[in-house]
Amino acid sequence: MSACQASSAEACRLTQQRFCEGLVPAGFSDAHGDACIKAVAAAYADADLTGTELTTVLQLGAPCDAVIKGPKGQGEVCARNSDCDESAGFACVLRGGDSTGTCQVPELVGPGQKCGALQQLCMSGFFCDGKNCIASKDAGEDCVNDGECAPSGYCSADSKCVTLLGVGLACDADKQCQSELCYASTASMSCADRVRLSPAEPICQNLR
Repeated sequence: MSACQASSAEACRLTQQRFCEGLVPAGFSDAHGDACIKAVAAAYADADLTGTELTTVLQLGAPCDAVIKGPKGQGEVCARNSDCDESAGFACVLRGGDSTGTCQVPELVGPGQKCGALQQLCMSGFFCDGKNCIASKDAGEDCVNDGECAPSGYCSADSKCVTLLGVGLACDADKQCQSELCYASTASMSCADRVRLSPAEPICQNLR
């Protein structure tokens, strides 16, 4: 309340409630709601939010992603995790070179190992070429999805692996940032890894 200059605790609660209800999709599960609420409370507790905490409170990042009950079940075609019933542990598993995958409970596979089963997902730094987990692609190499690029990069609109942007650099989307958060601090968007609550911060609009 003090950091964002909220008029009252009740006003803060109601504004935050409306914001949170706007985040939650039409299909959701309250099975993991308590974990989400506790994580949001912990994030706001010191009025200093890390990049991970910001993702949780602004975009249903873990553990709040577990309330998302996407319309697709096991084996159905998907393009992103939110297409799947994340509340049941499903994620969208893509094969190398494919723009869509299927909803599966992921099974993590190590480098060089076979990954032909639909539920198999390669460890960080590797991607499945359809048969085996091979080393991720470097900046400048052709790609179809983000999973093909090294952890330090993403697949751009022109289908090339691009190096992730550092804190403070201009961005258009979360996936472009090392911090995984593209945040509007003023009129522009930039990569952020933490925000200290103050009346001028846009996030305070959700708290007063």
